[in-house]
Amino acid sequence: MAQQSLVTLPDSSHVWLNSTSSLSYSSDYGINSRDVYLKGEAYFEVEKNHELPFIVHTANDDVRVTGTHFNVTAYEKSGHFEVQLFEGGVTLYDNASKQTEAVLKPGQRFVKTDGESSIERITQSHYLDWKNGIIDVEDVPFPDFMERLNDYYNIHIVVTNQQLINYRCTGKFKMSEGVAHILDVIRIDHPFSYRQTGNTIYIE
Repeated sequence: MAQQSLVTLPDSSHVWLNSTSSLSYSSDYGINSRDVYLKGEAYFEVEKNHELPFIVHTANDDVRVTGTHFNVTAYEKSGHFEVQLFEGGVTLYDNASKQTEAVLKPGQRFVKTDGESSIERITQSHYLDWKNGIIDVEDVPFPDFMERLNDYYNIHIVVTNQQLINYRCTGKFKMSEGVAHILDVIRIDHPFSYRQTGNTIYIE
């Protein structure tokens, strides 16, 4: 079942972790550095400390801040990486080149999918609904929505029904109701069948 959790770091910074996400840091956090390591998605409210920048390490980019509110999506098995900035400022560094990749201002989001990146304005208000256990999608392509469910529920969805490729999803779902419920709701308007074998769901 998808669940969210709140972590309070030694410096009183707060981190909300989405389902199937994890955060780690060393025992000397806050003494000589404030480095954390994220797998998955998390929302950060970081205490200001100009002498010790707060750094989020992910498999894609590192996010460096001093004190700010931002959201990071960096699931290991996904080719999608995203940062949304709500307060303060963040600098992103590419892990491979170690070069600065972007500097964000409040109201901006950085998106990198399969190596292609862009900076966009935050135009929708649902990015943090997951903190309340809600999956909120608005005009999202069906395959992209299934990728999101893969991340949230740690499953593998295979779409073989080509009629669904161009279908776009809009709606709100409670994570606690599970992926089967979400699929059942979607197929009311767009009929399809699905079957699950182990950790894989086939949509036919």
